[in-house]
Amino acid sequence: MRQIKLAESDPIRFKLPGNALISAPLIAIATVIAYANSLRVPFVYDDSTAIVFNPHVRALWPLQYVLSAPDFTSLTGRPLVAFSLALNYAVSELNPWSYHVVNLALHVGSALLVFGILRRLLHERFAELAALLASGIALLWAVHPLNTQAVTYVTQRCESMMGFFFFLTLYLALRGLYASRRRLLLTGSVLACTLGMSCKEVMVGAPILVLLIDRQFVAGSFGSALRKSKLFYAGLFASWIVLGLLLKFGGVAKSANINENPMTSWEYLLNPSAVILHYLRLAVWPDALCFDYGWPAASASDLAPACAIVGTFALATVYGVIKRAPFALLGAWFFITLAPSSSLVPLKDLAVEYRMYLALVAVITAIVLLFTELARRVVPAHARRLALGLIALLAMALSLRTFVRNQDYDSVLHVWQKIVQARPIMRAATTILASPWWKSDGKKKPSRNSAPPCACSPAPIFSPTSASHSTISATSPKPSTR
Repeated sequence: MRQIKLAESDPIRFKLPGNALISAPLIAIATVIAYANSLRVPFVYDDSTAIVFNPHVRALWPLQYVLSAPDFTSLTGRPLVAFSLALNYAVSELNPWSYHVVNLALHVGSALLVFGILRRLLHERFAELAALLASGIALLWAVHPLNTQAVTYVTQRCESMMGFFFFLTLYLALRGLYASRRRLLLTGSVLACTLGMSCKEVMVGAPILVLLIDRQFVAGSFGSALRKSKLFYAGLFASWIVLGLLLKFGGVAKSANINENPMTSWEYLLNPSAVILHYLRLAVWPDALCFDYGWPAASASDLAPACAIVGTFALATVYGVIKRAPFALLGAWFFITLAPSSSLVPLKDLAVEYRMYLALVAVITAIVLLFTELARRVVPAHARRLALGLIALLAMALSLRTFVRNQDYDSVLHVWQKIVQARPIMRAATTILASPWWKSDGKKKPSRNSAPPCACSPAPIFSPTSASHSTISATSPKPSTR
């Protein structure tokens, strides 16, 4: 790909924050501020089965017992996540603060890795702009409210931990492919990819994306990439074996609700097109976030416009990848990370916001880069101020929206109220809110014989200041719905 060099007089020659020692702390601090109130959020929804009712998190030995999980949880086949929750239990038992600290730390680490990845990928085309653009994109992704479900909802550590290892795989691979002494870096990339496979099956796309990046920016062709790094790619794709074993023996299908959707594979392939457009709208304007959509299936005729739009985008991405168009890599990133949950394998829930955790990077990158290119062409004299102003304004607005969104998790009742507000068609939610069980405003501690109105509702958990075993409902846990 042709390198574009900036002239000395180019008005968009940014100096700060080019230094990683400046950018990294800014990203980390802004992310912690945006999510500061998440540390007080109680356990909700599947946290009851994954943590409160899960006996496997209450010990650190024997290891085989800790790495496994009961069939009714969302942790089956995800041993690394299960082990991390056991460590949290050893620290704070059923007080949620330590669980949220780990989730937030993973998210901050992911944001810093996104910065490192993009700084290297953008360097060839944007030269001295790369560090600024990378830091801005990483910051906007880190504080975007669409990620709150993956960070604030403890059980979705499956998504955030997998995301951390996904980004770590890419980061170490990028550094290793460019380095002269690369054995240690590439080995670390393979290890990170393997660990990610033990967190969630979406990690399956990481080896493919690494190969696409290598072909686009380093090797020039797939054949050359595979020849120059045979052992690396052998190890990277061998991590699929770990995922395959977990699929076969670990119970991932149960935790992911595979085959619980009555739709055929073809119907499920069509329906996510409308969901993807909804995700893209939320990425640009995150006004109507919802914990549980209950997204209804639609007919093929109703989905025709959405399928046409998404299909065109997908075909353009494939064509661009074949032609090695630089921006096509963003489309590939978007579809590869969404494919495991939006393809031929029917999952119970059509729309879940945490599925955008990885794909959101591509969307924000595309928006920022398109704006930058437009500013350089239309108003070059003011391009610098416009770019900096846009990033700063968006970062403040998104941070505030994230902070407010985290308040929606402050009680189980509030979660359901927000679901009904965003999705009035959710009959289960309206039925639950009409139950006499909620007359206590969701704050009364449940008795040992109390139970939430239905099996799919969030278990009535306690506040962080009352984390004793005696406050937990003794009802039998139900299979995970997520």
